[in-house]
Amino acid sequence: MTHTSLHISPRSILRSVAIIGAYLLVITVAMRAATTLVWFLEACVFAALSWPVVQRLHRHMSNTAAILLITALLALSVSAIAALGLTELQEESAKFQRNVPAAVRDLEGTEGLGSLIKKLQIADDIERFADQVTNQVRFRNADLRGIASRVGEGASAVFVVWILTVMIIFTGPSMVNGAIELAPETKREPIRWVLKLAYSTSTKYMGFMALQSLAVLLITFTVSTWLGIDLPGLLAVTAALLAFVPYVGIFAGALPLALLALLNGPKQALAVLVGAFILQILDAYFVQRKVDVATVPVGIFPTMLAAMIGFSLRGPGGLLVGVALATMAMAVLGNTGAMRTIRSLDDTDLANSPVDPVAPESADSANPVAMSPGEIS
Repeated sequence: MTHTSLHISPRSILRSVAIIGAYLLVITVAMRAATTLVWFLEACVFAALSWPVVQRLHRHMSNTAAILLITALLALSVSAIAALGLTELQEESAKFQRNVPAAVRDLEGTEGLGSLIKKLQIADDIERFADQVTNQVRFRNADLRGIASRVGEGASAVFVVWILTVMIIFTGPSMVNGAIELAPETKREPIRWVLKLAYSTSTKYMGFMALQSLAVLLITFTVSTWLGIDLPGLLAVTAALLAFVPYVGIFAGALPLALLALLNGPKQALAVLVGAFILQILDAYFVQRKVDVATVPVGIFPTMLAAMIGFSLRGPGGLLVGVALATMAMAVLGNTGAMRTIRSLDDTDLANSPVDPVAPESADSANPVAMSPGEIS
C-alpha cells in the first residue's frame, strides 16, 4: 500500500494566506457596504422594470421627461397611500380611545367579573394605553427630533435609490453589452439571446401582475368601503401586495377583509370569502394560465419565498424587488433550451457543426412558446 506524502512549501503557504486574506477582505467589504449593495440592487430592479415604460413614453417625449413623469406619478401614489393610511390609523385610534375604555368601565359594574377588573385596575391600564396610542398616531408628546431623523434617513435612502435608478436607465444597456463582450466570442450571441428573452418575458410578467394587483386594490377598497369595514386603505394595499403571488394571492389577500367583516356578522365574512374564492378560480383559469404561457411560469413557491424574504428585509418595496428577481431567475433558468445551448457551445462543436446562436433548435423543441429575438419587443 502506497502512501502519499504532503509537501508544504513556502510558496503554497503564501498562496493559502493570500486566498484566505482575499476572502476575508471581500466578506468585510460586503458586510460594511451591505446597505449600499442593497440600494444598488433595488435600483437595478427598478430601472429594469421602468425601462419598457420609458421606451414607450419616448415616442412622445424625451427620456428625461419620461423619467420625471414616472417619478411624479409614483411619488403622488405613495404619498396618497401614506396619507390615507395615516388618516385611517388616526380614526381607528380615536374609536379605540372612545369605545374600549368605556366598555371596560361597563364591565366593572357586573357581578363577579367586575370586582376582579376593579382589583386588577384593568380599566385604568386600558385607558392609559388608549391615550398613548392616540397621542403617538396624532404626534402628541412625540419625539419630533427622532421622527424627523427617521424620516430624513428614509428620504435620503429613497433619493439615493432614485439617483442610481436614473443612472442605470441611461447606462444600463451599455453596461450589459460590455459585460457580454467579456464572455468567449462563441457564447456572446447565445448569452445575449438568453438575456433578451429572459428580460422580455419577466418584464411582461411583472406588468401583467402589476395590473392585476391594481385591480385587486380597487376592488378591495370598494368592497371595504361599501360594507363599512374599518381600514379599507390598509386592507386594499395588503390585498394588492399579496396579489403578486399567483393562483392563491387573491384569496389570501381577502382573508384580512373577511376577518374584519366578521365583526359586522358572519354573513358578510362568508360572502367575502366566497366572492374571493370565485374570483381566484376565474383568475387562475382564464388569466394566470394565459400569462404563464405568454411570459414565464414563476410558480407559487418561488414567488412566496422571494416575497417573504424581500418583505422581511425592506418592507413592501423589498417584496416587489424579491418577486422581480425571482421572475428574472425563473425566466433565465426556465425550460427554453437556451441554457443548454450555451453550455453545449464550444469551439470544437462550432467548427464541426455550426449552431445558429440566435434561434437555437433546442429552444424551440424544448418550449413551444419560446420566442426568437425578432419577436421580443
